[in-house]
Amino acid sequence: MLKKSAAILTVALVLAAAGCARESAAKTEADVTNAAAEGAQDVAAVQTDATKTMADAQMDLSKTQDEVARKAADTARDAAIAESDAAHKIAVEQPESLQGTARSECKKRADVTLADAKARADEARTAAYPNG
Repeated sequence: MLKKSAAILTVALVLAAAGCARESAAKTEADVTNAAAEGAQDVAAVQTDATKTMADAQMDLSKTQDEVARKAADTARDAAIAESDAAHKIAVEQPESLQGTARSECKKRADVTLADAKARADEARTAAYPNG
């Protein structure tokens, strides 16, 4: 039993000594170099992802701003045309009491005025939103 205990003690001391063994300076330096390289790769990957995320967000913002500009231009055009249509309705009704050529000339002027107003509204929309 004493031999068995001595053998177990010897094995335990060898294992304990092996666990306490120090790395060589070269091994430690190599481990540090590897850790630094892995860290640099990790940082570079995160920076690349962050750059892509920011670029995607900027693209989304540009699309949103473009959509807002288009809707504003369309709305302004629609409002101008609605005002022109309302003025045209009045202008067409006013000459109803006139006779013959005077009445038809008045209605033609109202039609021309409406067409001009619609063209100006389209031009204003194009100037406000030239991208289409």
